[in-house]
Amino acid sequence: MRWKLGFAVAWAVSLLMAACEPVTITYPSSSLSTATPTSTPTGTPTSGSWVTLGSAAATIGTGGGALFSAAFWNGVPYVAYGDFNNSVKAVVLDYNGSSWVTVGNADFTPGAANYLSLFINNGTPYLAFNDGSQSNRASVMVESGGTWSYLGSSGFSSSGAGFLSLDFYNGNPYVAYEDGYAECKTYSGGSWTSVGNPGFSTASANETVLAIYNGTPYVAYEDYSHSLAADVMSESAGSWSLVGAADFSQGQVSSLSLQFNGTTPYVAYEDGYYSGSVSWPSMVIYNGTPYLAYVNGNFGKISVMEFNGSSWVYVGSPNFSDSYGTGANLQMGVSNGIPFVAYIDGWGYLQVMDYR
Repeated sequence: MRWKLGFAVAWAVSLLMAACEPVTITYPSSSLSTATPTSTPTGTPTSGSWVTLGSAAATIGTGGGALFSAAFWNGVPYVAYGDFNNSVKAVVLDYNGSSWVTVGNADFTPGAANYLSLFINNGTPYLAFNDGSQSNRASVMVESGGTWSYLGSSGFSSSGAGFLSLDFYNGNPYVAYEDGYAECKTYSGGSWTSVGNPGFSTASANETVLAIYNGTPYVAYEDYSHSLAADVMSESAGSWSLVGAADFSQGQVSSLSLQFNGTTPYVAYEDGYYSGSVSWPSMVIYNGTPYLAYVNGNFGKISVMEFNGSSWVYVGSPNFSDSYGTGANLQMGVSNGIPFVAYIDGWGYLQVMDYR
């Protein structure tokens, strides 16, 4: 099996690399174009427009961990963030069609919440986070009946946890994180237990991202031993192994996304090998269609593209966000066929837009 380039974006002379690379397991013909890193998007933009949902969800500001996490379920956007007005305790909001409302009690974590990962499982919100009340170890909380409570023990990682990533399979939560090395745990029988061997990455890991396919967890991360190049590992029969080649990216990566299209995993990232001005790429695959959101540094605004079966096209107009410097921690989702983006704008406000 091997990794191969599926998509890259260039703007005039400067290259932007939001490289979207599929790993071909059974070597079928790729469903994505194999454009060179200097190719430009083709095709006619889709009709429609991007619309801001309500007023700004929250004032986030800058600094500290993962500033917020977005999730989308049944056509409804949710956001979680650390409240800088109250010791960075966690708040979760959803959009009711006209305004943003608090889900359960506000500021519900006992201490500061960083590296947030929000997941909505069949309508129930779960939040994984770096728990300031537990020496920055990993915790997961769940909302029920308007109240948030810990799922199992709080602070279940062996040390401070960063870059938490929460996913579900058959109703069971899994969380990946880095505590020096990559780690993955699942909640079963009232406790959190390691999936396979703990600390499974081949070297110190950064920016862990989790996806589960047919019960098999996959984790993408940056490999500190190879200048933060990209690795992907999967677990089988209690052991973790590399998927394809180690350190397959051209250079240092950031803003990793990991998704599945059928049986094939795709990873998107900003590739430091190419000089360019794109940041915060975020990928989602919905009903077999890949979408990629990113910030164009030449304009400081967000664009979204989709692969229409033969070429990459803009979803609506490019550079559609309303202020320069937007897009920090850009996150994309598609729910009920509706594309969403969530991001921090140039004034430090958390904004969510959908495409209509």
